[in-house]
Amino acid sequence: MTERPGYRPERAGELGPEGAPLLPLVEPFLAPAAGLGVRATAADAVWRITGRTEDTVTPVALAALGWERPYPGVRHPVETLTGTGLVPRFAVAPLREAAAWPRRLVHDRMCGDSPHPDHVLREAVRRLLATAEVVGRDRRDGACAAATSRHRARPAASKQ
Repeated sequence: MTERPGYRPERAGELGPEGAPLLPLVEPFLAPAAGLGVRATAADAVWRITGRTEDTVTPVALAALGWERPYPGVRHPVETLTGTGLVPRFAVAPLREAAAWPRRLVHDRMCGDSPHPDHVLREAVRRLLATAEVVGRDRRDGACAAATSRHRARPAASKQ
């Protein structure tokens, strides 16, 4: 399954709980066949609409470990994990290692006067690790353990 041209699951997530009628269009993109980037975007949208974490945290964490450059106005997987307050156990060690890694995680020579994306991403990872509850098993292919009730509350709708 691939993303349809012009279809952007993150737009449904921006609606927050009001995006619930769009869930049948977004949820199929949680399937592994959708590809990691599309799957993580759909997971972010489902979480922002429903507060559901049991099937959304793992794909977002896998995307976070891809160390993609953060772009202004685009929600990064590390931001989503920070918002959920959860980080899968399998992601903790790689995230800690990356936060302390002496070399660049993100290569970008076009950052102008703004902070280098590498610094922005490392700070976001540090904030995530300092605040998130570790859940789930060590294996990447399993779903994360059910989150506590405090993590099931719906996130506030945001305009990102």
